[in-house]
Amino acid sequence: MHASDGVIATLFGRDVDAAAETVAGRGAADCPGPPGRDGFMPHGIDLAADGRTLLVVNHGGREAVEIFELEVGGDGPRLSWQGCVPLPGAGMMNDVAALPEGGFVVSDFLPREPGFGTAVDLMLGRPTGELRRWQPGTGWQAVPDTAAVAPNGVAASRDGTRLFVALWGESRLASLDRDGGERREIELPMRPDNLSWAPDGSLLVAGQKGSLAATMACGGIEGGACALPFVVMRVDPESLAAEVVVDHDPAVAGGAASVAIEHDGTLWIGTFAGDRLLRRRAG
Repeated sequence: MHASDGVIATLFGRDVDAAAETVAGRGAADCPGPPGRDGFMPHGIDLAADGRTLLVVNHGGREAVEIFELEVGGDGPRLSWQGCVPLPGAGMMNDVAALPEGGFVVSDFLPREPGFGTAVDLMLGRPTGELRRWQPGTGWQAVPDTAAVAPNGVAASRDGTRLFVALWGESRLASLDRDGGERREIELPMRPDNLSWAPDGSLLVAGQKGSLAATMACGGIEGGACALPFVVMRVDPESLAAEVVVDHDPAVAGGAASVAIEHDGTLWIGTFAGDRLLRRRAG
């Protein structure tokens, strides 16, 4: 969606000729080819520091990170598919963060086919996933000591030495080095979902307020909004000092926020439930 006029354009998907938007050659050797248009189900995304490499978590037909090349010209942005990196095992990714040397880190959130046992783990506060890192030439490896209850949004410092992860099931935010060491955590007044870098270098953290049952009940809503309160916080990545930017309680106009992005003095707040996108002045 264009921020100035609200016009929505499909960059890759059912309304795009996928064959014309494909230039393979990056990612893992076991990538089976471009995702079918009917099997593309994007989730977490991240634009690398080069401003051209767009990483997208895909659940459609395969569990993989899809790699796109982003070009912005006079006729607007265009995407070309470059390759993919399938996730081995039975995990389901939530978010992805690019690393400067061509790799990335993902949050392995829940089992790919969660069942009653997963619900019990969440209720009892037992780990359901971890952070995993992929590098060209070396492949996948788990980030040590990152097992957590539903690790959700993930972000990396510009130099790739520091990772930040939203511990959704624990209402905490963790900061750690890329090998899992030097870990620090802070408690948050919500279940933190996605993370984004603000123009001033701080981290924006959006998440839901409410019980596990109330939050998960929003998942089936496709239209309108779920009336679940939410919070957006601004966190200093060095000190982890945190301040509330938005406390949307009670929820009005929209609820169940899962992400906040700041652009040109405006906060764009998205949700995992319904079809609403909120916009409000930053600060």
